[in-house]
Amino acid sequence: MKTTIKTICLLAFLNFAGQSQAQTKEETISWIKEKIEKYPIYDKNIVKSIDPCKITVEEYIVENGKEYLYLTSNIPTTPIAFQGKMMFFNKEVVEKIYQNLNSIEYSSNAAVFDPEKEPELDKRMLKALIHLNTFCSNKKETF
Repeated sequence: MKTTIKTICLLAFLNFAGQSQAQTKEETISWIKEKIEKYPIYDKNIVKSIDPCKITVEEYIVENGKEYLYLTSNIPTTPIAFQGKMMFFNKEVVEKIYQNLNSIEYSSNAAVFDPEKEPELDKRMLKALIHLNTFCSNKKETF
């Protein structure tokens, strides 16, 4: 009887432990894409691609009823902090392609969505990007 109860308790524990795992890579990508497109800084965002190492976002503005591509940002999934609407990185790794100026700039920050639209969205986005980056195969080896 004790063995049966122990077995049932063990199975219940294993079932609970299996349900409390972190989000999958696909769930994380979907959530990040949803938030970036839902809360643009300008008029509209389109996430062109997301992989565990980088996100490419097109930012559009609307002038006189016409939609214009303003900026394409290639953003690594390695931010170190948020402050207001800005994501910060250790070095100038964000590639910003300005369509109207026909220029490319490299920066240590990016602002592609408004994290002030939901409570603690900046903290949740930082956590999601760090989690997504754990799947990045381009990481440098420690030694």
